[in-house]
Amino acid sequence: MSNDFLMKVADVLDAIAEEKSELEQELSTIKEAKRKEQLTPVVEKLSFITGDDPEDLQSKLAGVDESVLTMLSGLAGAEAPSMGTSGTVKTAGLDGKVSSSDRADRDFANWILS
Repeated sequence: MSNDFLMKVADVLDAIAEEKSELEQELSTIKEAKRKEQLTPVVEKLSFITGDDPEDLQSKLAGVDESVLTMLSGLAGAEAPSMGTSGTVKTAGLDGKVSSSDRADRDFANWILS
């Protein structure tokens, strides 16, 4: 084998190693941005609830396992269930209408007496 051929192979291997290093750096940057995006709402809600400094919470949660972070972000993203709207509020027959139990009693009495 000639020396030129070996130099070309070495150049190709160097280019491959450099490309791999760039891709790893890009992947690391993407993962870090995704993690920060996932962590931001958790930190905001926890700092609101606990009153702790968001910077402190960010540093505490920086090393959290991915599954724990996913669980926390699910909890942080979940909205509190609605307590009902004015259209779904049930009254105890206070609105002047006949309640269903009164109607049932009346229907039963009519059935017995018929």
